[in-house]
Amino acid sequence: MKLSEKRIAEITLVFRYILGGLFPVLTVIAYTNSLSPLTTLAWSYVIATILFAILLTIQGGWKKNIKNTKAFKDIALAVIIIGICFQFLFFLSLKFTSAQNVTLISLMEIVFSFIILGWITGKEPVSKKHIFGSALMLLSAGIILFGNRTELSIGGIFMLIAAFIAPIGNIFAKRALHQVSLVYLMFMRSVAGLIIFFTAAYFIEGPISNEIFVQSIPYLLFSGLIFLGLMKVINLFGFKKTSITHTISFSSLKPVFTFLFAWILLKEAPTTIQLIAMAFSFIGLYFLATAKQKQTQYGFEKSK
Repeated sequence: MKLSEKRIAEITLVFRYILGGLFPVLTVIAYTNSLSPLTTLAWSYVIATILFAILLTIQGGWKKNIKNTKAFKDIALAVIIIGICFQFLFFLSLKFTSAQNVTLISLMEIVFSFIILGWITGKEPVSKKHIFGSALMLLSAGIILFGNRTELSIGGIFMLIAAFIAPIGNIFAKRALHQVSLVYLMFMRSVAGLIIFFTAAYFIEGPISNEIFVQSIPYLLFSGLIFLGLMKVINLFGFKKTSITHTISFSSLKPVFTFLFAWILLKEAPTTIQLIAMAFSFIGLYFLATAKQKQTQYGFEKSK
C-alpha cells in the first residue's frame, strides 16, 4: 500500500522526536566539556551550511531560488525568529536548567501554536479539546517553572520565551516553503546563524582551545548534521504536508526519550515533580493531538 505524503511526514516526525529527545542530553554533556552556547551554535551552523550548500548544488536549485525575490520577506523573518532567536534561547536555557526541564517546557510550543495560529491570527481552528489540552500543558509548564521554589527558573524562562516565539516564525517558514525549496530555506537560515553567532561568540565568549574543539567534534557533527540539519528538514516537511499544530503535537514523544537518555548517559533519574509534570503534559497532548482539525490555507498552498 502506497503511503500518502501526510503519513510519510508523520512517520518521519516520530523519528525526528526520538533524536530530539537525545539532543538536549548531548548538549548538557558538551557544556561540561567547556563549550559555550554561542560557540556551539556558530560551529553547528558551519556544518549545517556546508550540508545544505552541497544538497542545493546537487539539486541544481541555486538560480531558481535566488531569483524568487518575492519570498525574501518570509525567508528573512523565518530566519530571524527561528534560526537566530529561538535557537539561541534554546541553547542558552540548557546552560541554566536540566535537559529534562527544557524538554518539558518546550512542549508549550504546542499551546502557543494553538493560541497564536488559532485565536490571534485565525489560521487554524481551535476546539474545546484544544482549550482543555492547552490548559493542562500550561499547568505542566507551571509545575516545572516553579517546582519547590518561590522563584522562577531562569533557564525555564528562556525556554518559555523560545516556545512562545516559535509559532510566529513557523508561520513565515510555512509561507516561504511554498515559494522556495526547503533546502534553500535551510541554507539561508544556516548562513545567517553562522555569521551572527560567530560574531557574537568572538566578542562575548572568546576563542576556544584546540583541545576542547577536537573533543567536541562528535557533538558538533551531531548538532550541525542532525539537529540543525535533518531534524529541521523533517519539521519543515511536516509543516508543508500537514498543519503546523499537527506537526508540533508530535513533540509529545520527546520528553520520554529525553528522560530515558538522561537516565542512561547522565545518571539522572526523573524527579517526582518532573514525572507529575510529564503526566499532565501527556494528558494535555492527547487532547491536542486528537482534536479534529481542518486543513489550513496560508495563501500559497494549492487548493484541495
